[in-house]
Amino acid sequence: MDDLDKEMAAAEEELAAAYAEETPAVAEAKGGKAEGGAKEGEGEEDELLAGIEKQMADYDNTLGLIQENIETIDKTFPDLATEDKADDAQYDELSVYVGQVDYNASAEELQAHFSSCGQVVRVTILGNRNGQPKGSAYVQFETKEGASQALLLHDSTFKGRKIQVMKKRINVPSAHRGGRGGYRG
Repeated sequence: MDDLDKEMAAAEEELAAAYAEETPAVAEAKGGKAEGGAKEGEGEEDELLAGIEKQMADYDNTLGLIQENIETIDKTFPDLATEDKADDAQYDELSVYVGQVDYNASAEELQAHFSSCGQVVRVTILGNRNGQPKGSAYVQFETKEGASQALLLHDSTFKGRKIQVMKKRINVPSAHRGGRGGYRG
């Protein structure tokens, strides 16, 4: 058993040398006292704990400031807090889908083409992941009448191509349509 004790003591000495500081357990195994003792370790722990408590207090203060800023924004811009899905449906009624659009067409050119129907609010040309045009667009009008008039431009010629103009379809979340799962055939 003496050989085993010697091997363990040698291993503990190697570990202590590797960490360059004696732990209390190694010092006791050698029969001495650790440098600094438990009081120094407790002091370090107290400092660490105090630092953590200070950080937590800082986080609480920051969180309070963020909540105050959110309340200020909600009071300053009440419309932002009350937006809902009904507004999206309203915009869908004011918009038309335009297909077979020339790939080199600009939003300004499309706006000019549809300006006879009414005030155009926005033109969105759809693109792929690389930003290249897909050949379709959405045109939003100020009034429903403008969108209705735009439907009359179905099969009209724009930049040498016959464009398709249709009502913008309203997106229905897939959970309500049944999704893709299950047996299909």
